[in-house]
Amino acid sequence: MIYHIANLKDWERALESGYYASENYHKEGFIPCATINQIKELADRFFSHLPEIFILHIVEKRIKHLVHYKTWQGLPELFPLIYGKIPLMAIENVSIVDKDSEGNFDWQNWKYY
Repeated sequence: MIYHIANLKDWERALESGYYASENYHKEGFIPCATINQIKELADRFFSHLPEIFILHIVEKRIKHLVHYKTWQGLPELFPLIYGKIPLMAIENVSIVDKDSEGNFDWQNWKYY
């Protein structure tokens, strides 16, 4: 399983079109994702200004031919980058992570969308 922090508008468009494509895909040609061990760091680093985040749970083996592990944003780790639009059949779940009373993402209470 790999994860992508999604924009709600992009997700709503995906429900209409049958595939997901983020702003990154249109600008850079890939959709940045993360492993379970990377998702919290990415959320804190790039999305801390948001009150909540939407996370797509993507079954990697359903789109294996589109996934390439590469460095991204100057970070030393390899991240799964998806070079193509994601068909909805590859997205197993969507969850929402809200912030707690201290303003941190509440990873203990993921909710399914």
